[in-house]
Amino acid sequence: MKKKVAIVGVTGSVGQEFVQSLKDHPWFEVTQIAASERSAGKKYVDSIKDPSSGIVKWEVGGEIPEYIKEMTVKAIDDEVRQIIDCSYNDASEIIKTNIKRLHKMAEALIKYETLDENQINDVMNDKEPRPPEDWDQSDDSSDDEDKKDTKLSDHATQH
Repeated sequence: MKKKVAIVGVTGSVGQEFVQSLKDHPWFEVTQIAASERSAGKKYVDSIKDPSSGIVKWEVGGEIPEYIKEMTVKAIDDEVRQIIDCSYNDASEIIKTNIKRLHKMAEALIKYETLDENQINDVMNDKEPRPPEDWDQSDDSSDDEDKKDTKLSDHATQH
């Protein structure tokens, strides 16, 4: 049995990404969609049309999934909006506060492909992540000279 889910902010670009990602999802079924008062009460496909031109603003490529076109958009009430805004602000602050760690984690993932608990602890303690215990230095392709050269060839820079 699939979990029933709602997409809040369904008419925006992130909401549209969720619409696309949840199409034919094996675990989730979209049963509710919500957006601002401006879109409330409209069919989804009508809620993303430009009012003056009638052009559908589908921003994620491909076709709008059939499952959602005729669903009716519900309004996000003030209490839900406040929870969402507060959560967004909290998440933004966490990311801003930890941006150096985020980048260090990304670099380590690129180098090692997976991280163990010790490496994550290193990053979170603002240390350089150690190699995994089973790491074979001969497999470290980050030292390859041909991979270090990131300059574009003459052909690529002519356009």
